[in-house]
Amino acid sequence: MYLVGPRVIDEFKKAKDKEMQANSVFMKKIIDELGDKRILELSEGQKRIVAIMSAILQDAKIVILDEPTVGLDREYRQKMLSMLKEASKEKIIIITTNDLRIINHADTIILLREGKVAKIGPPKEVLDEDFIFPLPIISFARKMTELGINTNRKIVSKEELEDLIRSFIC
Repeated sequence: MYLVGPRVIDEFKKAKDKEMQANSVFMKKIIDELGDKRILELSEGQKRIVAIMSAILQDAKIVILDEPTVGLDREYRQKMLSMLKEASKEKIIIITTNDLRIINHADTIILLREGKVAKIGPPKEVLDEDFIFPLPIISFARKMTELGINTNRKIVSKEELEDLIRSFIC
């Protein structure tokens, strides 16, 4: 979807779902924060948020989004997820993504493998780590977390870290 308004507030004036716009705390906050800005002046993350808000505010019962969090920093990713969660109370939101950071926010996941449905269900049922994440780097990251290395809870020597890395590479 392309943004057509010169300013953010102009983009939302064309919204068809006035009730959602009026009742959405998140949307009011974004309008207060960005409403008077020209769309051309927005960061890529801000443009993405505004474009998705504009799509959600159209009179559609189903909204399909492809990779909505691409290029978003943590703050805007969280804002996006909050907005989508709020919108999902009134609309069906379908997201295609490879962003594993957002899949736990979904109600239902459809996992595709080679173009076919491999699993479907709630995240906890679908996210079988052996089925989805057979990659050594994922196992390595999990082992580091178990040892407390990447959470700043444990200091390890250079030799211990080298041994851990060798155990996964060799």
